[in-house]
Amino acid sequence: MVDHKDGAKGFIMVILSGKLEKNSAGAEMFKLISRLICLVVIAVVVFLVLSFMSGGEKFRWFGKKIQDESEKVGEKADRLRQTGERVLKGVEKTRETLDHFMGKKSEKSP
Repeated sequence: MVDHKDGAKGFIMVILSGKLEKNSAGAEMFKLISRLICLVVIAVVVFLVLSFMSGGEKFRWFGKKIQDESEKVGEKADRLRQTGERVLKGVEKTRETLDHFMGKKSEKSP
């Protein structure tokens, strides 16, 4: 195995020679990097094929779908916030009613 003093040059030589230990951290990192590079290459090929076949139509369709879905998610988030505010008001009102019933002074009354 390569001594840590050899640095990046030594690591590259180990990779090129194919003498990397199977369970070493370097082997795992090499696998990760090679898989990421493969994914990038595949994504570029898919992009180029779609571009040559249909121009920007597919990409515009995809962008429009994302925009439509994000609008729906935003509306749901607004409704959830309004519901949460109503629940908090209801909890506050219930607490004030219970405090009044138990004879405790509320924080709002002088």
